Amino acid sequence: MFFLFYFILAVLIVFLSIICIFAFLFEIYSALTLSVPFVPVPKKVVRKIVAQFRMMPGDVLFDLGCGEGRVLREAVAEYPGIQAVGVEMGLLPYFLARVYAIGKPNLRILRENMYQSDISQATHIYLYLFPEVLEEILYKIHRECRPGTLVFSCDFSSKTYNPERVVELSDTGRGRKLFVYRV
Repeated sequence: MFFLFYFILAVLIVFLSIICIFAFLFEIYSALTLSVPFVPVPKKVVRKIVAQFRMMPGDVLFDLGCGEGRVLREAVAEYPGIQAVGVEMGLLPYFLARVYAIGKPNLRILRENMYQSDISQATHIYLYLFPEVLEEILYKIHRECRPGTLVFSCDFSSKTYNPERVVELSDTGRGRKLFVYRV
């Protein structure tokens, strides 16, 4: 009886270890091949960022490269009448975002390439992307989104587009400034 218990326990441990190793290797592969690594915005500035969205019921917020979805979760809590969509390619952050989105019917998480996502319904878009990627995605946004769509970029500004306003969020670390653009 004890032998069977320990055998099943050992098989379970080996199985979980193999899954963890594959997940780790996949994350390394993703980090090396994706243009946007998983770097979450500091929790201390999330509320300040979401307060700048000034959303109304029926608005649609996209977070391109949403990570584990902390900005989206705060947004649906602050503005319950909105729809929020997170787009993430990294397997681990995508999985975390999906888990955290459970029980939030107005929050969807998609595992797809942000360059190929349909963002035409967005009224607000949040970005925390490196400058090179920011330039490419802003070009896509200006091509595909309706005039008046608001775009919020944390920490990085565009060399091509001029912000409508710049909001000081913090004086130290990541999450210092929010650059706000309008399509």
